[in-house]
Amino acid sequence: MAAYAAAVGYLAFRIRTLNWQGVFLLALFWCSYLPFVLSQRLTGANTSLTVTPFAFMAVASAMMALLKDKPKRYRYIAIYVGAVLLISLPLYLLAIGKGYGTLMQPILEMYRPPHER
Repeated sequence: MAAYAAAVGYLAFRIRTLNWQGVFLLALFWCSYLPFVLSQRLTGANTSLTVTPFAFMAVASAMMALLKDKPKRYRYIAIYVGAVLLISLPLYLLAIGKGYGTLMQPILEMYRPPHER
């Protein structure tokens, strides 16, 4: 969540220098996100489903804008993608319930309800 918030904030900060695609991306993001922000109900799960494509595009756009003039930009992108995959693997194991018997078992035990221990 923090990555896309930073990316959308960066694009909003650069709104004067964006081309029409960047402005259109921000408009789509905010038009999808604002109804959930203004709602009185808890809609966290629904928010992520509608905003995810625009958030991914905002992160990619911000990364390309920041790395446009860097000579080693492909190395930086590879390091970023590697870090995302490294962080996502344990989260994926937890999400599919395959964390038992791995290094993730102590974390799973922390979230087990007290009446099941």
